[in-house]
Amino acid sequence: MEEYEQQHFFDKIQEINEDCKEKELFNAFLTIGVTSQEVMHSKFIGMLLDTNAEHKQKDKFLKLFLKQICIDDFQLSNVKVKCEKCADNRRRMDITLENNCNQIIIIENKVRAGDQDRQLIDYYGYALKEKKKEDVFMIYLTPYGQAPSAKSLGGEVFDIKCISYEKDIIAWIEKCIVEISNERLRLSLKMYEELIRNIINRNKYMTEILETLIKSPKKMELAFDVINSLKGRNFLEFPELRNSFIAQIDNAAWGFLETFNIYPDEEGLVFAQYEETVFTVCFDGAHIYAKRKDINEQLFEIACNDINNTDLIFLLTQNEEGVQQWVEQILKHIGIIK
Repeated sequence: MEEYEQQHFFDKIQEINEDCKEKELFNAFLTIGVTSQEVMHSKFIGMLLDTNAEHKQKDKFLKLFLKQICIDDFQLSNVKVKCEKCADNRRRMDITLENNCNQIIIIENKVRAGDQDRQLIDYYGYALKEKKKEDVFMIYLTPYGQAPSAKSLGGEVFDIKCISYEKDIIAWIEKCIVEISNERLRLSLKMYEELIRNIINRNKYMTEILETLIKSPKKMELAFDVINSLKGRNFLEFPELRNSFIAQIDNAAWGFLETFNIYPDEEGLVFAQYEETVFTVCFDGAHIYAKRKDINEQLFEIACNDINNTDLIFLLTQNEEGVQQWVEQILKHIGIIK
C-alpha cells in the first residue's frame, strides 16, 4: 500500500509537469535567456522606474514601487535612474535613483550571485560623501527577502531595507499591469512576472504541486522524505552524477571558449592555451569551483552538499542554460568576455 502511494505521488507530479508544459505559452524573456542574469533584471526594473523611459507612464510605476516598499519621503522631482553606476572603488551599483533634492536610492540586486566583501558599506559610504544620512535609502533586493551578509556590511550597522522578488517585485508588477491600458506594455509586464515566478519557484507548476501536497498529509510527508533524502548529500560521491556534472560544464564552456581559440588539455576540463592557462574546473570533496592558474583564485564555488545552492540545482536538473550562466560568470570575472 505504501509503495502504491509513493508511485501515485510521483505519477501525479509527472502529470502536473506534463500538463503545465503542454499549456506553456511563449515568453520572450525565457526564450532569450534572461532568467537569473542580475544585469538584465536591473535594466528592466530600472527602465520601469525611469520617469522618462519609452513606456510613457511618467512616474506611475515609480510611485507604485515606492508605495510597495514603504518609502514615502523620496521626492519625485527630476528623478534620474541609472543602472551600473560606478562608485568610487570602481564597483558598479545595480540601480540608483537620484533627485534634485540630493536624495538617492541605491538598489543592490541579488538574483543568484553572492555578496562581495564590503559591497554595501562601500556604496553607503560613497553616497554619504555628498548626501545626508537621512537622504540615503539603501535597498537590498533578493528572491525571498534575505538579509545581506556580514561581509557585505563590513561590520557596520546602518539602515537597509530588505525587499524580495517574491513579495515586492511580483506585487509591484501586478499593480503596474492593472494601471496601464497599453496592451503591448501589459503583455511585456505579464511575461516578466511569469519569468520571476519561474526563477523563484512560484510558477503554475510549483503552485499546483503545493496544492496537491496540501490536500494530502501522506503526500506532504512523502515530499518531506524526498527533501530530507537530498539534504546534506555530497552528490559528487555518485559516479553517475559526477560524470553528468563534468559533461554539463564541459559542454557549456565550449559554447564560449572555442570562439577564443581556447582548448582543453589532455585531462579535459582545463581551459587553456589562450597565451596562458585561463582556469580549471576542480572537483574537491563536496565542492566544484573554477580556479585561476595564475593567482590560484577560486571562483563561483558550487557546494555539492547544499540543495539550496542554485548552481547545484542547475547541475542536478541538467539545466544547460543555468550551467552556461555559471561558466559565463567565470569568464566575465577573468576578463575573457564582457
